[in-house]
Amino acid sequence: QTEFYDALGTAAARTGLLGNDSSRFYRHNVALEIQRHQENFVNKTSFDFPLDCPSRDELGVVLNASLAMELELVERDFIHAHLDHHKASFWNNPQQYCWINTTAVLASEEWRAFFRVLARQ
Repeated sequence: QTEFYDALGTAAARTGLLGNDSSRFYRHNVALEIQRHQENFVNKTSFDFPLDCPSRDELGVVLNASLAMELELVERDFIHAHLDHHKASFWNNPQQYCWINTTAVLASEEWRAFFRVLARQ
């Protein structure tokens, strides 16, 4: 999720970790630096950040809404023939509905140090 890197960069700028004048940084470049650090230096992915995820009950609501919308848009015979596949693919990757917890990441001294160094560039 490259959006996680962007969200972390904007949260860092909002909290002053990029200095008093974060307008001198291009948002895209900051996100790329964060991605480079996370993937090449830390050797982790965006999904290794602390994440906020919906509960299984909340995800069930999303699944039911998705199925109801499909019933309105697609022929019923097709839906019923593919219902099990739809449900299985939905539950196969529940992480896709998570979002980065920028507060938890920015509480980490490692990431605070990263942004202090980036702010000096």
